[in-house]
Amino acid sequence: MKSLGLLLVLCTLAPAFLHAGLPTEPGLDALTLKKMRWLERFGTPIRAGSPDHKVQTFGCNHGDQVLLRHQWGLEQTWLQEHLVECPAFFFDLQPPED
Repeated sequence: MKSLGLLLVLCTLAPAFLHAGLPTEPGLDALTLKKMRWLERFGTPIRAGSPDHKVQTFGCNHGDQVLLRHQWGLEQTWLQEHLVECPAFFFDLQPPED
């Protein structure tokens, strides 16, 4: 019976751990973190990286370039993928108000 209770607790907590998000590097500025959180919630899932080491990440289109979320920050690159469009605040010079 104890194992059934433990299983119930783990099943209840699992969504919280699964939705905790990708890890991030310390020292990132607030605007970069806001962009990274947006990409994690609304970006298109994509496998990116070198041919021998692809990782699952999230991205959005900005014109003919793609902005990708990594645990260490953001990467702008050229990909022939159709992803969700990046929102306007991604390219503002001033950080948005929360």
